[in-house]
Amino acid sequence: MTRDTTNSVRAPVTGPVVQAGVIEGGVHHHPPGLRARHLVLVVAVLAAALAWWPKPAVAPEPPRLQVEESAVGWCARKLVGDERSAAGGPVGYTGERVVRLVVQNPSEAEVVLLALRGEVRGRNPPSTGRLVRLPGCLRHSDQVVRELAIAVEADNPTAVTADMAESATGRSLHVPTTKPPAPSFPYKVSRGDPEVLLVGFDVVACDCEFVLVLDAVVAGRTVHTVLPEVHRVVPANPAMFADR
Repeated sequence: MTRDTTNSVRAPVTGPVVQAGVIEGGVHHHPPGLRARHLVLVVAVLAAALAWWPKPAVAPEPPRLQVEESAVGWCARKLVGDERSAAGGPVGYTGERVVRLVVQNPSEAEVVLLALRGEVRGRNPPSTGRLVRLPGCLRHSDQVVRELAIAVEADNPTAVTADMAESATGRSLHVPTTKPPAPSFPYKVSRGDPEVLLVGFDVVACDCEFVLVLDAVVAGRTVHTVLPEVHRVVPANPAMFADR
């Protein structure tokens, strides 16, 4: 068709009209707006399918361990008059300051304690100051406890039984033991039957800061519980004893 050619229908017409010289195949007519309605329908169907489509199951979070952390003196000494604690850092104690951990399982899930580690936050030269003996010493209890020790200066400070630590270092680690050597990890924690850990520390020349990390399997999943308190253990240098 040229530009001067027009195409018109003069007779009254109701409905669509097609004028063509030759038609091969079929002719399809789509009323205005039909494609948009089809698109809206398709989107609605897809949205309904997504809403009802089964979603993958999400594994629930394992139950949290309840860990009570407290420090008890075993004739320990406290560092006073040093610059680091005066500047707001943690107070230093000798390794006789035993930490007691009470680990409880609040659920019926199976809980197995795999290890207790020291995560070192700082290794510093020995501090100046005076080591003052704290009043009182830890008293023995009839409660079943696990007596452990951590050599904080080791590359990977991990708790072992006190007798194993003393055999390895040749030094007393001041963990109060009145019972036969307890087995080492793992320990199973059942509901209503907590595990009590008494942990002593060994340092020779390091003024060390660290936190304790408890590794466990809870309901089949490995969890690492970082305990909040920052501990600081200093060497028991007799020249710094205030009562010598």
